[in-house]
Amino acid sequence: MSYTRKDCVLVESGQAWADDNGRMNREPDDIGKNAIAYLDGRRRTHSLVFVVGKRRLYWVRNEDVHSFDPTQTGDQYDNKICLNCDLLKAVDGFSINQTRSDGTKVRRPRCIECFSVDSGKTMSARVRREYLEEHGPAEGDLWQCPICRKYSIAYVNVKIVVDHDQETGMPRGIICDSCNTGLGRFKNGENLLDDAMEYLRRREASTG
Repeated sequence: MSYTRKDCVLVESGQAWADDNGRMNREPDDIGKNAIAYLDGRRRTHSLVFVVGKRRLYWVRNEDVHSFDPTQTGDQYDNKICLNCDLLKAVDGFSINQTRSDGTKVRRPRCIECFSVDSGKTMSARVRREYLEEHGPAEGDLWQCPICRKYSIAYVNVKIVVDHDQETGMPRGIICDSCNTGLGRFKNGENLLDDAMEYLRRREASTG
């Protein structure tokens, strides 16, 4: 399926009916209020839309569907679209990540609710410190990250961090900061990592 910017709509009501080969399921689902979607078709009373956050087609009442320009959102506007739930929310619903030199506030791409869920269970500073002292290299040691296999000089030209389990908060190992960021972006999901490898294999095959 392919949609363009002009197909984008805002579904104000959180009520929608999953599509079953052109028919509506009897029981409605909660897709969240102000869901971002793309118009696929329209009937007399209902519209068929692809709900981005749910990654599937739903039927919604025509009166709940409104044309929407997704490019007019973000930190510089009153509203912003969450990277996770794909709901339109007030910018105050996104925590401030950093402040630029000109005073501009940059907010996180995920809303406060989604960010708290994604963060999982945190690891205490004491556990992190003790784990590094027992298992980590000393400053200036030659050290190899177990994921990217890159050799670096510990704490000189590489930032070393303790990777931890998001469910238990307990340490799993010591890796470089770049790989830790990568794991976070892939949400530690094996399927996502497999998909990334499959994508690279397909690209190599098509260009080779």
